[in-house]
Amino acid sequence: MKRKPFERIDNEISKIYFSRKARREQLEKNNSNKYAVIKKFLLPPEKANTILECGGGAGFYTKKFLREGYNVTCVDLSEDALNKNKENANKIGKGSNLKTFSGDFIFFCKNTPEKFDQILFIKVFHHFDSLENIYKALDSAREHCNPEPRGESNHL
Repeated sequence: MKRKPFERIDNEISKIYFSRKARREQLEKNNSNKYAVIKKFLLPPEKANTILECGGGAGFYTKKFLREGYNVTCVDLSEDALNKNKENANKIGKGSNLKTFSGDFIFFCKNTPEKFDQILFIKVFHHFDSLENIYKALDSAREHCNPEPRGESNHL
C-alpha cells in the first residue's frame, strides 16, 4: 500500500495536537480544583460583587467569577490575553460584567479612583520584577479595597 505524501507529517501533527489537548485538559482539571479552594476565600457576590483581578490573562478564573455573578475588572500586561478574556466573557453572556485594562497593575491603581470589594492575585507574583514591586502592588491594592463590602464585615 502506497503512503500518501504527507501521511507521516499528518500523523506527527495529530500526535502533537492530542498531546497538547491532553495537557490542556489536565491543566484545566488542576485549575478547577484550585478554583474550589479560591472560592472558599471569596465573599459571595450578593455581599461583595466587585473583583479586581491582577494578571487575569486569558480568563480561566475570570470566567468562573463571572459565572458566579461577580463584576470583574481584570488588569494584565498582555492585550492579546485580555482580548481572549473578553471573547470568553462574551461567549458566556457576561461581557458587560467584565472590564479590562492592558498594562501595569501599579500604574492602573495609581490612575483609577475605583474601589473594589475583593482584590485577587492568583499565580502572578513571579511575573513581578522585584520583591519591592510586589509590595507596591499589594499596597496599591489595599488602597483600592472597600473596607467593608456591602456593609458586611469579612467572614474569614
